[in-house]
Amino acid sequence: MNVQRDTATEIRSFEERLANPVARETKGSLEGLFAPGFREVGSSGRMFDVEAVLGALGSVAERPSRSVISLEGFRVERVAPNVVLATYLAKVPAGPGWRAPTLRSSLWVKQDGRWQILFHQGTPAAEGRAP
Repeated sequence: MNVQRDTATEIRSFEERLANPVARETKGSLEGLFAPGFREVGSSGRMFDVEAVLGALGSVAERPSRSVISLEGFRVERVAPNVVLATYLAKVPAGPGWRAPTLRSSLWVKQDGRWQILFHQGTPAAEGRAP
């Protein structure tokens, strides 16, 4: 199903905020992006809940030398009237904080007029492998 450009742009901006938190972001400013019952399967294979993710995002945002994660091959597809799937390749440039690229996917649900992330997964990817 097609997704309106505005929706795709909005979801991408949320994914970018979560991938690249900055010091001005607070736990409160990011909390609203998470749906009740949010779960993440990290590229490490471990499961995380909202509190674990917000804790990790907070500590990352406080490191000014952190490399920016790029979102390549970003796509948003509608899977139900108020549910979209975002997929992309997350890459960190070589240098401090470098990590291998990961294929990422997120389910976003629209509740009370706003998009919230319900599920996220990161999977190690072969270099240059876009979704």
